[in-house]
Amino acid sequence: MIFAESITTPANTSAADYKTSMIKITDGVIHEVTIIFPAGCAGLVYFQLFDGGHQFIPSTYGQYLRGDAIDITSKEFYEINTAPRWLTARTWNLDTKYEHTVEVLVKILPKSVLLPVGAYEGVVKSIQSIIVNRGRNGGGG
Repeated sequence: MIFAESITTPANTSAADYKTSMIKITDGVIHEVTIIFPAGCAGLVYFQLFDGGHQFIPSTYGQYLRGDAIDITSKEFYEINTAPRWLTARTWNLDTKYEHTVEVLVKILPKSVLLPVGAYEGVVKSIQSIIVNRGRNGGGG
């Protein structure tokens, strides 16, 4: 599933007076988030994405994304257990003349699609751990 939101931020919106936009999503696993900065943004519109008080795009709290004629994609494995759920986008725009619009695409897969992959990786790591520990303990069985 793809959840899309167009976020238009007025000119002269400072970081202290950022615009808040809500993006409604459903349960599953967010596996990818794309932020599209169209040509003309000139790096003047800034973007952050939160789940509650937790900033997860970009991953480091306080950092932001910005750009011009660029799509920024982040691969994620962020589980959403409740639906509906609201993500919060914060934007600000230092352009003194023009408003700017960024597009946000949140891509979610059902847990049933992704969890078998995670389970497989967990089994492989467990087997590797057993082999390593047996080697340290002088052999096996």
